[in-house]
Amino acid sequence: MAFSEMEMSAEHFIWDILGLSVDDGKLVTRIETKEKIELAKKLSERYFLPLHPNDQTTAEAWSAIRDAIELRNKMAHGVWRMIDAQTPIVVSYRIPIELGRINSEHFPFERIEAVAFLCLKAKKLFDALCLRIAKEGRPTALQPTTHYSDFSLADKP
Repeated sequence: MAFSEMEMSAEHFIWDILGLSVDDGKLVTRIETKEKIELAKKLSERYFLPLHPNDQTTAEAWSAIRDAIELRNKMAHGVWRMIDAQTPIVVSYRIPIELGRINSEHFPFERIEAVAFLCLKAKKLFDALCLRIAKEGRPTALQPTTHYSDFSLADKP
């Protein structure tokens, strides 16, 4: 549920920054979650709306969101098993390993909780951007500061 909430908040951010109606927004964001998050990241950069005021924190947040997508996909699309009736694992052919083998990954409850917590935190970041757009209006994209017309052949040494 936390993942779905994060994804929906990312969609709303995309819709708000582009000024789309819900119907048009649904058309634009009818893409894989990975692509949707990359679109949100590119728009956030283009319109100077970072997830966090600190550049390093913003970079770490985008990285963590991408990691959460991968982990959620393993949890949602993998096959769950228990080892020794106490160790939950996810079996998936998508977990990298040598050709012809299938691997599993350990998913204790604490790890699942951590992914959910991360998704809810990311949701709050997207929601904060939407609130900022609602209060301040849609920003304009960066305009190039230098135009080719600013140069002339007379400027050559």
